[in-house]
Amino acid sequence: MLLLDNARMNCNVTAKPLTTIKWFRHNKELISHYTLSDGGVPVIITNNAMEDCTIDSSLSQCVSSSTLQISDSRTADSGDYMCTAANVAGKDEEILSLLVNVQVFDVTQGKLKCYFSY
Repeated sequence: MLLLDNARMNCNVTAKPLTTIKWFRHNKELISHYTLSDGGVPVIITNNAMEDCTIDSSLSQCVSSSTLQISDSRTADSGDYMCTAANVAGKDEEILSLLVNVQVFDVTQGKLKCYFSY
């Protein structure tokens, strides 16, 4: 991921009954329009739940998904993000890592010199 790119992380869950999906960073729940860093752009969280659960003779399941979008990502946005899914049957979590790199160009030769990672 490069500096100022849009970062998108997806969390997909198949369970019965439907789950509630939440995002966390540094043990704080993220909600849409929450700003991750000073001067940063607020995150956007999109949740989709398919309530028409697939049902057959032995299995029934529901599909839920959530996308965390960070527009104009900054190096301060690098780090671990946690997606949790919970329903009455239990809770599960997944850690997703984001690494924002800074590109440095040699303007005299128009070539990429190196990446810096934070």
